[in-house]
Amino acid sequence: MDRQPNLNSSAPDDPTESTANGMNSPEPPANPLDPADDPLLEKLLQANSLEQAGDLEGARILYEEIIAIDVSSVWGASAKKALDNLPPESDFDASESPGDLSSLTATGGENAYLNSVASFPPTGKPQGNSTGILGFNWARERWKSLSVGLKFKILLAVAAIVPVVAFERTLVWFERPVAESETAAAPNAISYERVVRARFLGLAVGAGTALALLPIAYAIIRSLELNLRSMVRFTRALSLGNTQAQLSVTTTADEVAVLAEKLQDIADRMGESERQMQIVERERTQDTQKQTQEKERLQQQVMDLLVHIEGARAGDLTIQVPTVAGEVGAIADAFNTTLGSLKQLVERVNTIASRVTQQAQTSQTSVLEFSSATFAQSENLQNTLRTVVGISESIRQVAGTTQEAATIARQATNAAQTGDTAMDRTVEVVDKIRSAVANTAKKAKRLAESSQEVSQILASISGISEKANLLAFNASIEAARAGEQGVGFRQVADEVRALAAQVSESTADIEQLINTIQEETAEVIDVLELGTTEVVKGSGLVDRTKRTLQDLTRLSQQIDGYLQDVSRNTIDQTEASEQVNQTVETAAKIASATATEAQGVAAKLQELATDANTLQSSVAQFQVRSNDR
Repeated sequence: MDRQPNLNSSAPDDPTESTANGMNSPEPPANPLDPADDPLLEKLLQANSLEQAGDLEGARILYEEIIAIDVSSVWGASAKKALDNLPPESDFDASESPGDLSSLTATGGENAYLNSVASFPPTGKPQGNSTGILGFNWARERWKSLSVGLKFKILLAVAAIVPVVAFERTLVWFERPVAESETAAAPNAISYERVVRARFLGLAVGAGTALALLPIAYAIIRSLELNLRSMVRFTRALSLGNTQAQLSVTTTADEVAVLAEKLQDIADRMGESERQMQIVERERTQDTQKQTQEKERLQQQVMDLLVHIEGARAGDLTIQVPTVAGEVGAIADAFNTTLGSLKQLVERVNTIASRVTQQAQTSQTSVLEFSSATFAQSENLQNTLRTVVGISESIRQVAGTTQEAATIARQATNAAQTGDTAMDRTVEVVDKIRSAVANTAKKAKRLAESSQEVSQILASISGISEKANLLAFNASIEAARAGEQGVGFRQVADEVRALAAQVSESTADIEQLINTIQEETAEVIDVLELGTTEVVKGSGLVDRTKRTLQDLTRLSQQIDGYLQDVSRNTIDQTEASEQVNQTVETAAKIASATATEAQGVAAKLQELATDANTLQSSVAQFQVRSNDR
């Protein structure tokens, strides 16, 4: 062995020594190196046993199997090292022959033993003129280098051969003088006394040989016992987890030394494995701490984002989520962009709703004024109708008396002048009504155009909502890919999708209101166009009535000159008065219908203003300006 360290273990030599003072020591834990639990360790011990028994070929096969199974483990490295320490295959026969007892006895005694000893490799043998001390030292070192099995084989061979040789030499020594004295008498006879002496001498030589070999055998057994105790203490220390324990043996080249070296290698590798496991555990702990810190950072970022999203859910569109690096920062940036677009959209909708409200209120005022003027026109037409009825009565009275004809003619002239003046006012009122109806129609058309703009804006809102929903869906997919670390992201994406759904619902409600406004505006435009047509017709009738009254005035002025012709013209005047009566009655009906339609237009405009206010109220729940402005 390359090193001879001491075993610094506190384990006692004898398991009973720990209880010598009446104290019970704790039972050691189960041995972690139990061969039954590790097939590689079992194969390694079998190979080591075969190597100690001299079966180097079998040991080599087992070592190669262990290396083939797992060369990177502790047992694989130990097997590789043991395989490298084995002699080449060509030296097996030469190394095994000295330890083969049958070969020693078969060759015939001590000559065979000497030949077997001489067959050892000459490594370390002193050459040249060496002294006796050097020869003794060399023999002692050579003896120590022998294996335990070979030492016992040599002792058994010596114990068997020496008595036989000694007995043979003794018989020869005793037979020689007896043969010389008894050759003539009995050449082949052996006396009883000679046999007894030979037996006692053989017993003495055998006993002496046994006594001579006993100290050597005791020394070998004592050395083996000490080494085994050291190994027991060493393995006990290993079982208690002391991988720093050191093993010391008294031999350097036998099986015990090889086993001690292997055990020390196992302990060193176990210590190295334990150190590597500690390093890996420290690195794992550091990685776990880093992951925990990163998880806490992400959770804090997600909580901050959720706080801002909660404000946006309450309608505050002025919120700006702070952007940070990473996935949460990307979501915050997208959320800020969405809020900015939604804020601009809400501002535009609010502005358009305000304009619609103002225009509806203005149109309502104009229509109310138009309705009042129409009612006034109707009253004037009623007055005109009553006047025309009076003219008719006057014409009928003309046929009765000529005296009264002049008076009636003067009254007719006055009435015609009054009717002319009234008709002038009626023409002015009808012109105003036509202008008011035209302006109302224009404003209603502008209102329809504004409603179309609102519809376009709502389409933009729907597109932005769909994009936000798609962005939230993509964020959900990314969160699902992140696994447990993506739970916070999935919650954020769900909140964004909920906000997008809420925007979509609000957009649908606004779009429904706008559609209602557009339908009612179209009805108002149709009514206004019909009213315009009726006003134009009424204007024509009023013009005709005015011309008739003018003619009536001229006729009334000529009554004095045409009294003679009154009788002839009475029928014509009566028919003319009836026509005037019908015309004025028709104009009155048209004026009444126009007033009714104007009231309907005013009601529609009131509904339009109400819808615009509802739209403003829906948009007002969103805060688009900061409170500090």
